[in-house]
Amino acid sequence: MYALPTTPLDFLDADRPTSWDFFNNTCRQNLIEETGLTLLDFFHAAQWTYSHLTEAPPQPFTLIDEAFDRDAGFYGAALRVDAPDGTDQIVIAFEGTDPSSQTLRTDPVFLAGQLDADAQIYLGQIPEAFTDAFNFTQEVLEAAEVLGIPKENIYVTGHSLGGAEAGYVAAQLDLGGATFGAPGISASVIPEGGTPGLVNYVVYGDPVGNYAGEPPNRLSNILYSDDILHFGEVQYIGSPAGGLQLDTANALLAPNRTDTEELAGLGLLADAVKYHLITSYEDALQPDVDAQAMVGSLLANLDVSPVPDLWV
Repeated sequence: MYALPTTPLDFLDADRPTSWDFFNNTCRQNLIEETGLTLLDFFHAAQWTYSHLTEAPPQPFTLIDEAFDRDAGFYGAALRVDAPDGTDQIVIAFEGTDPSSQTLRTDPVFLAGQLDADAQIYLGQIPEAFTDAFNFTQEVLEAAEVLGIPKENIYVTGHSLGGAEAGYVAAQLDLGGATFGAPGISASVIPEGGTPGLVNYVVYGDPVGNYAGEPPNRLSNILYSDDILHFGEVQYIGSPAGGLQLDTANALLAPNRTDTEELAGLGLLADAVKYHLITSYEDALQPDVDAQAMVGSLLANLDVSPVPDLWV
């Protein structure tokens, strides 16, 4: 279980989806056909929540409602899309954890609430932010019904903590949408026999997005819980080299490793946090990149040596 992957092929032969699987499968096209929105529309809605105080919603969205709970670290926004044929839609976007220095300076209570919610998710608990997200979504559904917008035209999205909130709401209310870097939610709150329409996009090297315990596709990351699951389909994106980094960190943090190896594993794991950043997801989702050529070139030139040499 803890054998170190020593070549890129060791990683790719581990029966995992590759980056070009994502670009070749029908998941992205199905999302567009079912919602009329592109994957980047969902991503930009999730991304916008981090700057909602200073920027207008991205096209094609119009802000129609929002909710804020400072102590719980919760912000959610209902974004409407007016369709020419009258089939209007609403995307409910939830803000993820924002540990930036600006947030620390301007609203430390809000940041503390987000970090507390993250800790509760890590422990398999239900933070107050989940309840806020559920209540807000219920209000939006009721208002949409008055406007003649059916439930089938309402979706959720979010990155990180916002993705976890979206997953929780989707599980309780049977909604579709897309999440990015979501850690998953407690298996105890996922109803049996559901037909999830939610797609969870995870960058290979993201230690947060890989926290959910879903073999065989889960990367062998030391940070995972079998009690935490993604609600809906999981699609890996970005470079498989990030997954190789998590595999190596996992091996170095396995039982009976030396102090030096464990320290190296912690260093790799800490460095992998970069894969969780919203900018990492933005790069991985760029539609004008030939992913297969890019990743193939990367792996062809990647020098992956035995573990001791990684730290020379």
